[in-house]
Parts: sequence; C-alpha cells; structure tokens
Amino acid sequence: MVPSHRVFLACTASLMLLSCVSKYSLDRQMQSGVIPPNAWIYVSVPESGRYGNYLYEASGWQTRDAVAQAFIPHVARVLVAKRVEPVDVARASARAETATHLVFSEIKHWEDRATEWSGLPDRITIQIRIYEVDSGKLLDSAEVSGKSRWATFGGDHPQDLLDRAVGDYVDLLFSGGRR
Repeated sequence: MVPSHRVFLACTASLMLLSCVSKYSLDRQMQSGVIPPNAWIYVSVPESGRYGNYLYEASGWQTRDAVAQAFIPHVARVLVAKRVEPVDVARASARAETATHLVFSEIKHWEDRATEWSGLPDRITIQIRIYEVDSGKLLDSAEVSGKSRWATFGGDHPQDLLDRAVGDYVDLLFSGGRR
C-alpha cells in the first residue's frame, strides 16, 4: 500500500504541471481548396476584441500580425491590410494589391484576466476564413482558440496565445490536413 502523503504529493505535482500549460483548440468548419506555395496572401485587420464593455484596442492589429507571420514560411508573398475593412472591401483591396487569396479574421472572444491572482485564464477565439480573391469562393474556415495556463506569475496576455493558436492552423493547411 502506498502511503497517503505520497499519493497527495503525486496528485499535487500533476496538478501543478497541468496548470503550467496553455490549452489550444482548432475547429475546422470547412476545407474545400488548397493554397499553392506561389500564392500572394492579403491579411485583413479584424475589429478589436471586446470583453463586456472593455475594448482591447490593439488586438485587431496583433491578430493581423500573428496571422501574417504564420503564413510567411508557406507562401510567396504576404500583404497586410492597413485598416479594418468588411470582407467585401478587404477582397477589393486584396485584388488591388494583386493578391490571390484573402485571409479574413474576426475576433470572437478576447479576455485579458489577472490570472496570477484571480485564477481565471486569458482566452482568445479567432474565426479565420480564407477566400480565393478572383472568384470570392470560400476555401477554408476555422475557429482557433487559446486559454492561458492557470499558474502564472503575471505578464501573460491574450496576444501571447495568438502565435501558437494561429500557427497550428496555418501549419495544418500546408501539411495537407495531416498533423
């Protein structure tokens, strides 16, 4: 029989390890096209995220930049929007820039919490849709999410979750859907 203090220590250590890991998820809703490596991608700026009445002003730009960075290793050129645009205007801007594909993002959830003292994690949910510019055809759609670790010593923010959440999705796009 294992002494109870060893079981308690093992459980506590397991919980501490699990609480030090951020969690990510990907819900791919549609996949009907392939993005070739010679593609020119135009990345939109989503409207800033909100949580309740609080507006996270830089979140749209941070999301645009994370999406652009994720595509750079996979395509010939990445162009970035200079302002927030609705999808039809973003598609026209992409066409004017001679892009072949539009990556249109929408911040569904953006929550910055004082996790170190509240125990409540930071969270993001970003909807990403990829369109063929000429035809307007929707090629892919996914919702990526991230939740910060519970054990933190401060300094973590929702934007810290973007690179991994978006990067995993974009890597999946170019791996032929295999992980």
